[in-house]
Amino acid sequence: MPSACEGCPHYKMCKGTACIAEKRHVIDAVVTVNVTEHQLLEIPICMLHGDTRKGAFPTNVKATVQYGENLQALSVALNTVGAVSVKRTLEILSGGFNIPIATGTISNMVKRRADAVSETVNRIKQKIIESGLGYFDETGTRVDKKLWWVHDTSNSELTYLDISPTIIVCWTARCFKQRILTFKAFVSILS
Repeated sequence: MPSACEGCPHYKMCKGTACIAEKRHVIDAVVTVNVTEHQLLEIPICMLHGDTRKGAFPTNVKATVQYGENLQALSVALNTVGAVSVKRTLEILSGGFNIPIATGTISNMVKRRADAVSETVNRIKQKIIESGLGYFDETGTRVDKKLWWVHDTSNSELTYLDISPTIIVCWTARCFKQRILTFKAFVSILS
């Protein structure tokens, strides 16, 4: 109802006949932190067997306090896909969501995910080496305020990215022969 109608003696009657003239929507993301407590119950003396009986925690709950899969995925995505430093990831999680977490924990999460996909990464690397035809590029990025190089090796189907503190390939030569030599040199570095 229009704010000018407030206090009018006919307000209730008009409100009953009012119809929606226009709709507007506000889309917002609400991020909540969910803490689930698991309790292990113990029966000091079992009436049937006469011994102590304990329940069991879910198999994926191994520590007194641990971080769930969604938080781990967010931490890894921020640090890797989003290229957010570990320190900044910590600031986002602790400042924005009030989640107590350490930089070492975030680093361990990233390492575990990297280890989990290492076989796939190695297969990609090997297929690019075997393809005999590739595209190479590099770009500079900052790691701990120092210049590092992200090396891109790809073919029509696959892309392999690697990072190192040194530039691997010189791209000044423009002739086809030099590109073939460069490819062979890069393949030997990948191997």
